[in-house]
Amino acid sequence: MSLGTSLPPRILVNGSLLNVVVKFSYLGSVVNSSNNLDDEINQRIGKSSTNFGRLNSRVWKNHHLAIKLKIRVYTACILSVLLYSSETWSTYRWQENRINAFHFRCLRSILGVSWRYHDPNSTILLITCSYDLTSITRQRGLRWRGHVHRMEDGRLPKAILYGEFYNAPRRTCRPKLRYKDVVKRDTASFHISPQSWETLAADRNRWRASLSYGYLLSATSCAEKMEKRRDHRRQRRDGP
Repeated sequence: MSLGTSLPPRILVNGSLLNVVVKFSYLGSVVNSSNNLDDEINQRIGKSSTNFGRLNSRVWKNHHLAIKLKIRVYTACILSVLLYSSETWSTYRWQENRINAFHFRCLRSILGVSWRYHDPNSTILLITCSYDLTSITRQRGLRWRGHVHRMEDGRLPKAILYGEFYNAPRRTCRPKLRYKDVVKRDTASFHISPQSWETLAADRNRWRASLSYGYLLSATSCAEKMEKRRDHRRQRRDGP
């Protein structure tokens, strides 16, 4: 597989020509030639949906199990698959919306709540004592970045996190989202200064406390945005 080249590479190993592919799976994650997360998210949602269906009769529709226990099973068996390697993702808004839409479909199925009932997503989160996946993904990513920052210099994960291409030009049109842009966005959403997060992350206990506080603020803000969008749609439907 090649990135940014017009001609496919020609590589011989012991006289055999390697096949050129547009994507491949490595350590459970999908890497593609377009350098985006679409294939990875499609695979994550597909595998999570398969696991969710296998537990449908035994867990989700089992009336002898409490909702709290079902949510714990959902977190362990579904979210762990859906958010695998999400600490390193650079997600756009529409990708986060896709993951959140799958999340809410699963929660509604667990509760047995149909879309015809018009129950808002904020109510679903309140009943299940859950949070939106955007806040969960950002918290996981920030925890991992703090862990990498505290590594000793010379470690490969830290070298990759802080590594940059020397004198690499960027397109004049809208550039692609970089991982450093994701770090700035996530820290700002957690009310952490993007310029001083490394100083805070050096102290593990302070970093964990800041993430817990920012996580609650981010989840609360997301719930308020859901209510505002719902009110806006209601006003457009019913009129002034």
